[in-house]
Amino acid sequence: MTVNETVQGWVYLLLELAVLPYLLVPLGKFFPPESAAAWVNTIYYVINFVCCGLIFRRFLGQNLALAGKKPLELLASSMMGFVLHMAGSFLLGYVIELLAPGFSNVNDAAILEMARGNFELMAVGVVLLVPLTEECLFRGLLFQGLHRKSRALAYAVSVLGFCALHIVGYIGVYPAETLLICYLQYVPAGLSLAWA
Repeated sequence: MTVNETVQGWVYLLLELAVLPYLLVPLGKFFPPESAAAWVNTIYYVINFVCCGLIFRRFLGQNLALAGKKPLELLASSMMGFVLHMAGSFLLGYVIELLAPGFSNVNDAAILEMARGNFELMAVGVVLLVPLTEECLFRGLLFQGLHRKSRALAYAVSVLGFCALHIVGYIGVYPAETLLICYLQYVPAGLSLAWA
């Protein structure tokens, strides 16, 4: 990443986490109640997608070119990352079930509820728009930027930030213990995506 991409990326990451969600909440009143949350989240996803596409266009272009040159390596690392994610999620899920039987992740439940309100919007957002944003910010900006200095620090910061993104909107709404368990449930994905 260039210095310009890095600076703009950090500014945008802070805006994405601390400002953008709160600016968009009032838009919910313009949509039918049963799909308002899905619409507001989709607007959030689109803004993130466009901003990250603009900020990281050079970085994305270089990585797409590299993926085109090494498609088998891309496929192998993606498959191995998926296997690591599934194994880690299974083990963590087993431990959580022992400690908190019947526990449900509040973010996953919210996404499912929004999908019931408007499945197409949520599918486009979660499958197409969100991955570009998360990969640019957490695996590009955070992981790659720190990897040159310290591999352990790169993993720690990118995983901690990735997990925080998935629970930050629920702080003050749910008990701290619930959010801690939800936070931990994103660790396998954060680690496996950074590894891949």
